[in-house]
Amino acid sequence: MDRCPVCNASSEEQRVCRRCKAPLGKIMDLEQDAIEHREKAVKAFKENRFHEMFFHAKRCRGIVNSPENSQLLATAAILIRRFDLAYFLWHQKTAQ
Repeated sequence: MDRCPVCNASSEEQRVCRRCKAPLGKIMDLEQDAIEHREKAVKAFKENRFHEMFFHAKRCRGIVNSPENSQLLATAAILIRRFDLAYFLWHQKTAQ
């Protein structure tokens, strides 16, 4: 996290905002969880464990809804033949 979501001050990986004193630790922990789930999804992909990839990709996108995480989840959805979800994610991306 580069900036405090409350006051927009640069956070520099501090667990409490230097300006407004907002607690940032839980947000930082969630971002770290998303990174770990993304790494696990990529590892599962490399090992052809697509259901496990889907599980971690879904968790990752649930924590941080970014285009990269949506793409990872859509890829996992295709690999486990969840075409409805892959289409939904693609449609969501193209509608923006």
